[in-house]
Amino acid sequence: MNCARWVLLVLLCGCEGGIIAPVKSAPNDDPSTGGENEAEPGKTRFECREERVVRPRSMMRLTKTQYRRSVEQLTGTPVPPSALPLENRSRYSSDGTSNPPTLDELKAIAQVARTVAAGLDPRQMAQCGTRSDSDCADRVIEQWGLKVYRRPLEPDERARLRALYQQALGAGPHVEALRAVVQVMLQSPRFLYQIEPGAAGDPLDGFALAQRLSLALWNSPPSDALLAAAQRGALDDEAGLRAEAAQMLAAPNALHKLEEFHLQWLSADAVTSVGKVAEVFPSFTPTLAAGFRDEAQAMIRDIFTEGDGRFATLFRWNRIRLGPATARAYGLPQPVSEPTTVERDPTQHAGVLTLPAVMAVLARPAEGSPIKRGNFVYGHLLCGRIGFPSNLTLPPPSEAASTRERVEAHTSAEGCASCHRILDPPGFALEHFDGMGLYRTDDHGKKVDAHGGLEGSDRNYVGVGAALLGSALAESAQAERCYTKNWLDVLNGEPTESASACGTDQLSLILRRDGVRAMLLAAVTRPEFRLRGGD
Repeated sequence: MNCARWVLLVLLCGCEGGIIAPVKSAPNDDPSTGGENEAEPGKTRFECREERVVRPRSMMRLTKTQYRRSVEQLTGTPVPPSALPLENRSRYSSDGTSNPPTLDELKAIAQVARTVAAGLDPRQMAQCGTRSDSDCADRVIEQWGLKVYRRPLEPDERARLRALYQQALGAGPHVEALRAVVQVMLQSPRFLYQIEPGAAGDPLDGFALAQRLSLALWNSPPSDALLAAAQRGALDDEAGLRAEAAQMLAAPNALHKLEEFHLQWLSADAVTSVGKVAEVFPSFTPTLAAGFRDEAQAMIRDIFTEGDGRFATLFRWNRIRLGPATARAYGLPQPVSEPTTVERDPTQHAGVLTLPAVMAVLARPAEGSPIKRGNFVYGHLLCGRIGFPSNLTLPPPSEAASTRERVEAHTSAEGCASCHRILDPPGFALEHFDGMGLYRTDDHGKKVDAHGGLEGSDRNYVGVGAALLGSALAESAQAERCYTKNWLDVLNGEPTESASACGTDQLSLILRRDGVRAMLLAAVTRPEFRLRGGD
């Protein structure tokens, strides 16, 4: 049939770089010191003496994961990741989601909508039973409108969808006309974007809060139960919102968000797209890279299901699950069917930081990279800022010198050392890991020198190996605050430079005392989360 046509309207440091002071923790963000902003254990209290911040929040488009999970939850039809183009983002999938979709994205979305709608019988999904075709159409529009748009339909929206049904009915049977309505809904800006009514600073209504809460914590649209809670006003006060959010964070669906965030926070999700020189790393195949990613995802899940879900545990958990490809890479017997669980040597590893998926991304095609790894630790895990070099080119690998020796020789010149005294120590602490992320004891025939440490942080130290670096990060209030800020960037859909510094300090206190889920619960009940952002 000739379905209605629809057009989507586009509603590390270098020799010439410099150090910018890292984001330091506020005086009161160490629970051991007490302090006027400290909350009682298990409770959240925001008493920041600051003007309430209404953050600018663009009309955010669903991420690729949110789109796929939304379609799957609504229709029961799996949408493979390959059905949509790769996202244009810097680190997190929410980066850039205020940008208009590209033409390739529009085509992919239209194709998914056509394919999914063609396989549905909307009459059964809306439980039309013996209702007339006209009544069934109204029921499909009403029920699907609530679920797809994540709020009740406005009268004009209902009228337009009804007119679309009538138009499609003139070109084909009743069920095809209903499919045309579903197809258009799945391409509507009201589905693709988080649309929040009201003016900047207005409290969000229950349905807008349900939408924001579910996409933030589950990466999926609100469940029927959450929509019902919004309908009866259960989200209109902090206590009701907290109760619903607590249930969501305790549910298995929350693991999807926890896994996605940490894979992106660590850049581990990028391991399947990095390239390695085949002559140097012949075993680094797409199969192995996918196995490394799965290994990282499994570790994150275990930390939040079998572990205590605390920030420090991320750098202390060394139990991994091996599949056939990764077991072979480690030189261990390959599991027959189920993944094999093994404990890594805690004197050599630092939890998620030394996963091969992380170390391989933070490396060069033919070798490791102390500078990339040091910049990741200082710049991303501690939120320090250093100007990335425009002229950094190391000499090519040589059997005559280790990676560390070449880096030291190249970066010791005047003008380079001021930055590299900060960048290099944490990178050198990770020198036991080669360019594909596996533990080694020699580099080009020389014993690995992993003397390193931290400078310019709240946990400065000098020592040998990754385990000491992991311990320092696990105990760092600066790292906790930086981690909290990264979460706020994701929850808000964009960087939180304008967010309340005091509020971030409060959340990092809760993170240290009560764990990641408790911090997230506090984050989604803070005033900023419950208010409509600026345009």
